[in-house]
Formats: sequence, C-alpha cells, structure tokens
Amino acid sequence: MYCRLTSNGYIRDGFINGVNEFIHFASSKSTFMWENKIICACSRCSNNKFLNFDKVTERIFKRGFTSAYTIWSLHGEHDVGQSSRSRDRVESYASNDEHEEYGDLHMKRK
Repeated sequence: MYCRLTSNGYIRDGFINGVNEFIHFASSKSTFMWENKIICACSRCSNNKFLNFDKVTERIFKRGFTSAYTIWSLHGEHDVGQSSRSRDRVESYASNDEHEEYGDLHMKRK
C-alpha cells in the first residue's frame, strides 16, 4: 500500500485502494476530526495539518504517505493487529473499475 508509483510513473492500483481505505477509515472516526477535517498524512504535511478529505486524498496521491505511518494512530487506529487486517483488506478492496478515474494518472518523479 505504501509503494506509490510503478516503474513507469503511474500510481499503483494497490496504492489507490490503500488511500481509499485510509480515507474511509479516517472518516469513520469523528473524534479524530476537527470541523469535518482530518489530519493530512501526506509526506509534506506529516500529520501536522487538518484538511478536508478531498485535499488529503489529492496530497497523498501526489506526495505519498508520511514516512513510517503504518498504524494510523492519529486517525483512530489502535493496535498492530488492526493495522495488519487493514493492509490485508487493502489488497482486495474493490475492483479496478471503481478507480478508473485514477487509472491513467501519471506522476512526475522528483
């Protein structure tokens, strides 16, 4: 889930699924939100800024997740077992048809 780009610079399906799983999970934890915003887990914001769901999604697609943020503790996840189950679900999370809008995204490498 944390490996964002293919060797050709396209966003991996598994990454798209993982971001959607993350947003779905974070949106279900209202006690970890502020004014209907969540903490942005992109590599630049590094869990230091509250943004709306669309902006967080966009930033994670563009920049990737903050380094080593595999247990989403600032978004309501509590234990390693839950994180492992989340990663397993990510791999089988929905068909590719649901993510057609992202399928042709090409990200420029820095």
